[in-house]
Amino acid sequence: MKYLFVILTFIMALVSCEENINDYDLPYEKKLVVRCILEAGKPVDYINISKTIPPLEEATQDKIALDSVSGFITDGENKYNIVKKDIITYEAQGLIPEAGKEYHLEITADNMKVHASTHVPHTPVTESIFYKITESEDNWYDWLIEYFVKIDPETDCAYTSVLIKDYGNGHKVSYLSNSSTKYSDTTLNGYLNLSFQEHYTDDTTNIQGFEDYTLGIISYDSDFFDYFRTKYNSELDWEFFGSSGTNVIWNIKGDGIGLFLGKNIIEMEL
Repeated sequence: MKYLFVILTFIMALVSCEENINDYDLPYEKKLVVRCILEAGKPVDYINISKTIPPLEEATQDKIALDSVSGFITDGENKYNIVKKDIITYEAQGLIPEAGKEYHLEITADNMKVHASTHVPHTPVTESIFYKITESEDNWYDWLIEYFVKIDPETDCAYTSVLIKDYGNGHKVSYLSNSSTKYSDTTLNGYLNLSFQEHYTDDTTNIQGFEDYTLGIISYDSDFFDYFRTKYNSELDWEFFGSSGTNVIWNIKGDGIGLFLGKNIIEMEL
C-alpha cells in the first residue's frame, strides 16, 4: 500500500509538471521573416514577408501576417517598390533581375527594419556530366540515381543541383540535391565537382530511365552555402515561422531572419 501511494504521488507530480509546462511562457523575440530569391530573367513576384510568433502559439498565415509593410529593392540606379499580393506574399513591381548585377533590399514593418544585399550569378558553366541509374540494393527503394557534374565556377558563388521530372501538362516535380559546394572548394585544375546520389521508388518517380528528366545546375550568391549547411539546425518552416531560427545562418540583417539571394540556373536534358 505504501508503494502504491508513492507511485500515485509520482504520477500526480508528472501531470502537474505537464500542466505547468503547457502554461509556461517561453522566451521569444519578435522578428521579421523574409524570403526573397532574385532569379535572373524572372519577375520577382513571390516574396514571403511575415513575422515570428511565440513557440507555443498555433501558427497560421493570419497570425504571422503583418499589418503594414513598406520596402524596396534597388540596383543602385533603379528602385522597385515591394507591394502586397496575398496574406504573406509580396512582389517587387517591375523588377527583372539581371545576371552580374548587385541588389540591395530594405523592408520596414511593425517598427522593425531589415536589409540585405546580394548579387545575381551568371549562368552556370558545366564542363562534363556523368550519370547512371541502377537498381537499388536497399530493400526500401527501387532505384539509385547518381550524377556527377564538373563546373567552371564563378567567384563568390555556391552551387547545387535539382533533378526535374516532367509529367506533361505543365506538371513538374523537382528533387533537390542534398549537397552543395562553393567557389572556395575549387580543385587545383580550376573546377568544382558537384555530386548527387539518391534512392527512389517506382511509386514516387515512375523511373524508366532518364528520358523525361532534366538536370538543373543552380548557382546562388555565396551566402547560400552557409544557409544550406545550417538549415537543419532549426525546426523553422518557411510557411509557418514559430521560432527565432537563430541556429541557421541567414543573410537578412537587422530585426529579422531569412534569405535574400541571387540565383541562376541552367537545365540540361539527360
